[in-house]
Amino acid sequence: MNFKDTFQLKDTTYDQLKYIVQIVLPAVATFIGVVGIALGVTYTEVVVVIFTAVNVLLGTILGVSSRNYYEDEMENNK
Repeated sequence: MNFKDTFQLKDTTYDQLKYIVQIVLPAVATFIGVVGIALGVTYTEVVVVIFTAVNVLLGTILGVSSRNYYEDEMENNK
């Protein structure tokens, strides 16, 4: 079994994850940052940096998944 085959997602699952990573999580990070700073919550900046780093990691993983999918499609259509 191939590593790529282990982590294949259905199209709807991929689309939902992509929406969450590109739209929802950045909005949540912004909300946490703005409200946390406005209220003077301790370590708001640290939480936002960590949250954003996790979001970048997830976006990168989805990008690699997308690239692998399209490379496989190109090979299968030869």
